[in-house]
Amino acid sequence: MTLGTLYVNAQFPRNSHVLKLVRYLGLDIDIVDVREINNYAEIYALHKVPYFLGTDGFKLPEAYAVVCYLIDLSGDHGDLLGRSTKEKALNTAWYSLVNMEIIQRYGVLLSGKTQQAKDKATAELHGLLEYIDDALATREFLIGNSFTVSDLFAHDAIKTLHGLNNDFKSYTNINRYLGSCGCHPCIAPYI
Repeated sequence: MTLGTLYVNAQFPRNSHVLKLVRYLGLDIDIVDVREINNYAEIYALHKVPYFLGTDGFKLPEAYAVVCYLIDLSGDHGDLLGRSTKEKALNTAWYSLVNMEIIQRYGVLLSGKTQQAKDKATAELHGLLEYIDDALATREFLIGNSFTVSDLFAHDAIKTLHGLNNDFKSYTNINRYLGSCGCHPCIAPYI
């Protein structure tokens, strides 16, 4: 029996990692792309995705909350959130950075009202990528040597930016990191 329905927009980088996670965890969850239905406003008034609606009526918005809940539902794979208290805190911090900093600027690149706003977002993104590249100089993944959901999210977000023809040649640690993430079974089937 299905655990519920996950509403997404499969084109958004804020959603693609959640879809990969559901498949990796092997959870019986119905996936609905909100672009294919007309009544999403009746289901969730804020129209944000991802959004989980359990068969028991449990409602859960916001990507990180949904991700944590899905991992907990799996009864396994808790290490995707980090093993120690510090790793869990770092995972949350990196996930938040991707969500609040990278994805926000990605949105400006796509829909900024002026070229000046887009140029500013591009410069800020390169600053963020430099920060991430420096952090990865001494470790394989964002929190150390363990793959977590922050890596899953960062991988998808950075690959999306790369798809916009941003110059990534100078980010040698990020390029290595993308390769390492791509080998994880949560991502490998999609590469």
